[in-house]
Amino acid sequence: MTLNGQAYPIPQDVAVAITSHPERYRIGSLGPDVFPDPVVGQTTTHPGLAGGWQTDDWLRNILGAADDPEERAFAYGFAAHAAGDVFAHTYVNAYAGDIFELTDGEVEVERRHFVLEKYIESLTPDMRDVAGNPIPWSSGFATATSFSRDTLILNPSVAGQYRKVSTAQHLAAMFDVRTAVEDADKLTQDAIGRITGFGADYFKKQLELQIDLATGKTALDAADLALKGHEELLEIRRAAYDEALRALNGARDIIRNYPELVSPHKALLAIQVKALSDATDALTKATADAARLGGGIQNEINKFNNRLGNLVCDTFLGFLDECNDLVNSITEAQNRLNVLNNAVVVADAAVKEAEKARDTTQNVINEIDKAHDAAIRGIADGVYQAAEAAAKAELDLQEAVVKEARKGVGEAQKVVERIQAELDGVGAIVDEIKRAVDKYNLITLFLRNWNSDINVASEQYIKSSHSAGMAMLLNAGNPIDEYWTWYKCYGQVFLAHPKELGQAGCLVREGIDKVREEYDRAIDSLPEILRWAIAPSREAQKLVMKRLEPELKKAEFALLAFLTDKTTADFLLLLSSPENATRSKLVEVFSNDTSGKNLLEFDDAADLVEKDMTISGGKLDPDRFAPLRHSVTLAKLSLLAPDQLNRLAENLSGVKGSPVYGAAIYPNNPGNFTLLYNMVRSIDGNHQWQAYGLPWPRKAGVEAAKPGKLNYGYDYNLDQSKGLRFWVDPFLRERVFQVLFPDGVIGALGDRRELQWPQYRFPACPQNPFPATQNIDGSIRSSDPTCAVVADAARPALRLEFTNRNSYQDRYFQCDRTQATAGESPYWTVVGSFTTKDGASRHAEANNTRFPDHLIEVWEPQNSNRYWTTMVAACTSKARAEEARDLAIRRSIATDAFIWSPRLPWKPQETSADTLASNR
Repeated sequence: MTLNGQAYPIPQDVAVAITSHPERYRIGSLGPDVFPDPVVGQTTTHPGLAGGWQTDDWLRNILGAADDPEERAFAYGFAAHAAGDVFAHTYVNAYAGDIFELTDGEVEVERRHFVLEKYIESLTPDMRDVAGNPIPWSSGFATATSFSRDTLILNPSVAGQYRKVSTAQHLAAMFDVRTAVEDADKLTQDAIGRITGFGADYFKKQLELQIDLATGKTALDAADLALKGHEELLEIRRAAYDEALRALNGARDIIRNYPELVSPHKALLAIQVKALSDATDALTKATADAARLGGGIQNEINKFNNRLGNLVCDTFLGFLDECNDLVNSITEAQNRLNVLNNAVVVADAAVKEAEKARDTTQNVINEIDKAHDAAIRGIADGVYQAAEAAAKAELDLQEAVVKEARKGVGEAQKVVERIQAELDGVGAIVDEIKRAVDKYNLITLFLRNWNSDINVASEQYIKSSHSAGMAMLLNAGNPIDEYWTWYKCYGQVFLAHPKELGQAGCLVREGIDKVREEYDRAIDSLPEILRWAIAPSREAQKLVMKRLEPELKKAEFALLAFLTDKTTADFLLLLSSPENATRSKLVEVFSNDTSGKNLLEFDDAADLVEKDMTISGGKLDPDRFAPLRHSVTLAKLSLLAPDQLNRLAENLSGVKGSPVYGAAIYPNNPGNFTLLYNMVRSIDGNHQWQAYGLPWPRKAGVEAAKPGKLNYGYDYNLDQSKGLRFWVDPFLRERVFQVLFPDGVIGALGDRRELQWPQYRFPACPQNPFPATQNIDGSIRSSDPTCAVVADAARPALRLEFTNRNSYQDRYFQCDRTQATAGESPYWTVVGSFTTKDGASRHAEANNTRFPDHLIEVWEPQNSNRYWTTMVAACTSKARAEEARDLAIRRSIATDAFIWSPRLPWKPQETSADTLASNR
């Protein structure tokens, strides 16, 4: 951003906001002329409120609430509007003769404001973007958002300010209805709280029982699962036992039914004995019979061996020695059988041997019979009985486990059934409580929907203001119609008994009767256990009605008062009437005065205004129309952060910091900042760069108002954090303020006799384009005669022929330079006369400190003179002495300096005041 030919960056977040959302910045720039509505903006933000917020407080409220780029763009646009009004209203107020005030009982001044502003607006060039393309007034603005609603309507601090002024009661009432609905919601929640508080023990017990039930069911499930496992194992144990028992019985059956299978060797030996005996009886017959019998015996032996031989040997040989003997006996019998077979051939020789073998074999049979039977039967019974006994023991143990598990399942089932029964009882009570709470929750739901509708309606109100603003800008229709449309469509949510005025898509609610009805229904349906809650619920209902009804009635009255007020309607109609933007209307309105305020009358006010605007091509020249040019400059300044404002001051003044404020003129200020903070009390006023405005001109012979009553800025002397710092500091006032704003504001109007000295006590001129209403010490002036006192009132104030103290001294103190006066007598400029040296030194020191680019010297008396003096020029030409005198008067170093020549009754003091100042 460029100021005085040099670029100054604005804060990054502000730059992003404006460049990303220029339409938000533009709609924000409509400011309090439109938002929250034209009437409220004109009667609150514009003038500030007695005992309430001033203009900069409203700006602080909006800028302080802006957090995102869109909001920030809107907020800085709002601030730009205020910046523009500072110079615009200074200009318009001078012509109109007073500030704009809807409530002072007359409309003459307001009509002058309207017509002059509309005429200037009609000649203002169209808006253009950075590329130079025109921006249509009808589409160059964004729509309003909830941010505007929440900062300008639904805001407790703002509503508190609205209650201070009669014209904003409808907005205060809208906020109060919203608050009343919220309070009604809280009261209903309190009623619910009492019921739920009563039910808390039941809720807790229900929860505990639910937890217990869940735990019990889990335990039951676990017991069931364990039982199933034990039962399955029992079946396995029972099957094992049955198998062992079957094996034991099978073994016993075998021994009982087949004894020969248990003692086969004994049978074989008996056969052998019999064969040997028969051999001795009849050898011949034995030969044939033995051959036959031997074959039969062999077959029989083979048969027995095939059936049981391997089984018996596999089973017992590995365990008993008798089995080995038995095998040997079988082998011996086989051998003898072989002999018997051979005896067929040699029967005679074998008789004796057969008899001997018979006897021996019989003895062996007897011994084997005893030991073998005992061994076979004992082993069989012992093994199977042991297996059966082990299986039986495991079966008995598992049956005991299963029995215990079944008992555990039964007990768990009983616990679950007991908890369930208790839970069912508590649940019935809880259900009754919940049903009651649900009834009250219906009231809460209705109230919260109502509150939501209030938010919607309030935002729509802001949008209606936007539409009204566009109507005023485009001179299209009556702005009041926008608010009637809003009232019929959305305003019903603020009424106690909404009327069926809406159309499709509008908000039409049932109002307070619905709240009363729902309360009645909730109370009447309370169950027996909650009958105690009837009285407090009735009390809550009364409190809700008491809270809602008066606010709704007040809102209805206030809204209708706003919509039907004739002054409001006339005001808005005047703003939007295209005929008020014409030159002829301007001439007409300013040609006479019926206000009783002795306003100036003009033969052709348009002629003066057009001189100021420098019209070309049917449009004014923004660069040559001082009020507009200065408005743009101040709007730019309103975007700069403190560090860039300080840099700007240093670049323009050549001095870092300020004699008044020190190193940092504007200290760091976190968050959204604008130099309009602590500067502007009222943008309706004029000359807000200083604490007190200049009086408005009046007809000849009529005394104007005193500056002390025109407090539109802030007084640094009352609060040193206040005031426009580029003005408060006298050095910065000339080196910074007047460089940024080089021309006076009132232009051609200043040529009127009524604005010339002595009729007007604060005349402006090029030498002093911005008359001051306070002295250096803060006292309020009754006049600023600078333009009447200076030698050259037409000399522009910016024509300073020096840049610092050294160059000032070179130009105006020339006693050591013989060529300085070019042959004429030297001149001295005296700005103070004192009876003591200390008095003169203090005067010089104070002003040298106040103005780092100036030099005041102390001169001591000589000859018959008794007075010490302070000089701002010495031994110089008359022209330069006059320059120095005019500068001293303008800077308030002296109210009436004078030039001395040719004989001087003083001489320079050996130590100059400059040295004294630098050695403080």
